[in-house]
Amino acid sequence: MAKLSIIIPVYNVEKYLRKCLESLVNQTLKDIEIICVNDGSTDSCPQILAEYVQKDSRIKLINKSNEGVAMAWNTGLETVTSEYVGFVDADDWIELDTYELAYNAIVNNDVDYVCYGADIVLDYETNINAMKKYLKIKYKGVKKVDSCVIQETPATMWNKIYKTEIIKNKNIHFSSRSRNEDTAFWLMYSVWAKHGYYLDKSLYHYVQRKNSIMGTKYQKLHKSTECLKLIPQLVNYYNENNLTKKYYSMLQKQLKSFVYLDYFNTPLSMKNEVLQEATEIFNNLNLGILNKSRFIKALKNKQYNKLNFVMEYGLPEKLLSVKKSPECQVYRFLGLKFVRKRAK
Repeated sequence: MAKLSIIIPVYNVEKYLRKCLESLVNQTLKDIEIICVNDGSTDSCPQILAEYVQKDSRIKLINKSNEGVAMAWNTGLETVTSEYVGFVDADDWIELDTYELAYNAIVNNDVDYVCYGADIVLDYETNINAMKKYLKIKYKGVKKVDSCVIQETPATMWNKIYKTEIIKNKNIHFSSRSRNEDTAFWLMYSVWAKHGYYLDKSLYHYVQRKNSIMGTKYQKLHKSTECLKLIPQLVNYYNENNLTKKYYSMLQKQLKSFVYLDYFNTPLSMKNEVLQEATEIFNNLNLGILNKSRFIKALKNKQYNKLNFVMEYGLPEKLLSVKKSPECQVYRFLGLKFVRKRAK
């Protein structure tokens, strides 16, 4: 059995895959298992993966039909044999000592996860520009896990290694319904962690592609409900595991954030549809003590005017107005909109 398993979902990333695999097969921690899940790639990725399987016996290849990244993560988790597991996106790469540092930290400090920093690498028109800081780690060394630590830790799953036992025993899996599966996974895993370890190093390099979600300027062309899709999974998981009372404040804040993010990332003409969908979701859930939340009550009763981030603009306000939300201020002048994020 290897010391650590790494899962990589692969889908049509032929331009980046070799760099990713090279960063894994050349890790200074040699006793690793590399699980590549080919999610129905139609480019040259299957040939590249087959080539590396022939060269390195540590690589395990799983070929499956395309179902999306969340199902690819879950498929990889089903085959993990190691005590610890990490995740890497196939268009990214990591420093060669990443897993040696993370493995030593999790073993020597008897913690439930290790978290490290990441850089963004801009890859526009095939020219890789200078890396810039992406995930800045707030903590350093061993940290006792509580609600504050959970919320202050980046929710991305690929800048951490985890205990496989917790994932499997606590029935933690990725949602197949949303592109924001990282957040739900972290909020299900972290509540079982007693201590985490934080490495103050940027070990992961996140490639921001021009046509990716992060790489493209956001254009509000349609209704966004990616975060709303996570609400049923998270609420049901917390209720089924008797976690809701203990983490009531954190969970309520996160649910509010989900609604706010989808509301904010939707064009003005469709914002009311987001709120109506949120109303339907909450009315169809067994919320338990979450029914006490004033925010959830307002949503369930369609009292949208009581939500402090709801912004409705008439003609005068479109010409000149300033409105505030928990995260930003929105200025409108002669039909133009300017957003100023609030300092934390």
